[in-house]
Amino acid sequence: MNISLVLQMAADTFADRIALTHNSVDYNYGRLYASAKAAAARIVESGASYVSYLGESNPATVVALFGAALAGRPFAPLNYRLTVPETNRLIERLDPVFLIADEDKLATIPTGAAQVVMSAAKFLATVITDQQSDWEAPEDEEGVAVQLFTSGTTGEPKAALLRNQNLLSYVLGTVEFGSAEEDEATLVSVPPYHIAGISAILSSIYATRRIVQLPQFSPVEWLKQCAEQRVTNAFVVPTMLTRSSDIWTRRAPYRTSGRCARSHSAAARCRCRWCNAHCTCSRTWRSPTPMG
Repeated sequence: MNISLVLQMAADTFADRIALTHNSVDYNYGRLYASAKAAAARIVESGASYVSYLGESNPATVVALFGAALAGRPFAPLNYRLTVPETNRLIERLDPVFLIADEDKLATIPTGAAQVVMSAAKFLATVITDQQSDWEAPEDEEGVAVQLFTSGTTGEPKAALLRNQNLLSYVLGTVEFGSAEEDEATLVSVPPYHIAGISAILSSIYATRRIVQLPQFSPVEWLKQCAEQRVTNAFVVPTMLTRSSDIWTRRAPYRTSGRCARSHSAAARCRCRWCNAHCTCSRTWRSPTPMG
């Protein structure tokens, strides 16, 4: 098994249910899974050993993650806030790589640095229209599913390898499949290069809870999306919670409580009475606590 099982189960059971909302456009589980299979075919055909994503969260992020899993390639999202030289050094470490990037990042990538370079918009448009009916994910539980680069203050970033077995054990052990009601929605504003962003995608899809993507976090826009999209759950990191606290306090009182999920992990769970959303705040990248 690999992490593609998460999306496959959701697509097989709830193909027509809305899985993702981005800029008011909806994508159902069946559409996402078909796109991921088409992406896998292109990734394998390219001969790339890695799939990387450089940009803000959008539907291409989710398709690339599962497309890489179906192709048996590690998904290595890059921090789009790094300098150009820092980013290019990481791209070199992923050679040969199938690189998907935001439009404004394409010009910063040296010619020949990647096996394939596509804009996120072109990648998504291509795989949505491609037809790939039959595709089997590789049975590689020990294989690397996600490769994240740490953002230390000194030295080159180190690669954190997250294997299929580890991620699946986490999701299957903490989330009940299909447990979300059809009207439930999770607001995800954590960037894709953060473990919390990967965890939010996997956990929400396995629970079949609609994901509402917020590419750039701001407290005001976050609360606005909570209200407009009728968000019931949200996933934030501590810095986001801190920046939002003043606005939450001014607009409506909220309460928080702490709980420890594991010996090395803590989470703060709050409910904002203004937008009525539950939030889970991950205090450690190693073991973020799922929503629900």
